[in-house]
Amino acid sequence: GNGSIYRRLGREFANPKTAHDPLIDVPDSLIDSWKEEKPSESSERRDKGPERRKLAATLHICWSPTAEGLAWPGPGEYRSVSALQIATGDIIAAALFLRQRFCKIANATPPLVLVGFSFGGPAAWAAASKLTLEHGWTPSGVLSMAGSARGGPAFEALGLDTLSCVLRCARAGAATLLVHSTNDVKVAPEVSYAFYSSLRDRGHEALSLIVVDNAEHNVKQARHTIFPLLRDWVQACITGVSVDSPSAFRLHSDRSLTRFLAPADVQLSPAL
Repeated sequence: GNGSIYRRLGREFANPKTAHDPLIDVPDSLIDSWKEEKPSESSERRDKGPERRKLAATLHICWSPTAEGLAWPGPGEYRSVSALQIATGDIIAAALFLRQRFCKIANATPPLVLVGFSFGGPAAWAAASKLTLEHGWTPSGVLSMAGSARGGPAFEALGLDTLSCVLRCARAGAATLLVHSTNDVKVAPEVSYAFYSSLRDRGHEALSLIVVDNAEHNVKQARHTIFPLLRDWVQACITGVSVDSPSAFRLHSDRSLTRFLAPADVQLSPAL
């Protein structure tokens, strides 16, 4: 939606002149406000100076509602193989279109960052996996926000089971950022914990986890605080800055950050 973090990321990287410096201490009355702001003096200087954020071609896919006004995927479709196939195909087509439209060198592999929210999480991972295997193009990073997961024989047969896609992308060099709220009642935060633990235990370094206290599924209560963290992570992926070691942080209600110890014994059920 218009107030989503991923939409704001796309807008800023597509046009740095819309960039702003999000406020850390945001009053409760502004929790639901995400208005376009004029660039601050610091962002204006950044745009003109050597540290100016690089431009990036961005494409925001929103599946619901469709052009006919119907929600897709519907309540009974989210967990289906066909829904994930369609969404994965959409992301791959979008990525290949952006490459064809903006890359002057044929079949180049420019930096690509995929961001998926909720159902978009497994879709982004599946698309990243297929781009790696079928197109020789491994995304620089995958950001999963409150991402769910898919598993079981039907998904495995098509290479769409999320854990396998996550591991495949990490082995190919994709950086991983997982964001989840402890109060998420739509997608259990244990999904992100399990992915983080699986990658950490296998020695993958380009790995980060942000756990948000007392926020809803879309973490809107903390978006002003976590936005700069996500923006810097995407920037690092685009510019090729490496992550030295796995990191996990907990964002508390008072907007303080502390280290987070991800559970080591979390298991994914086949249909999370």
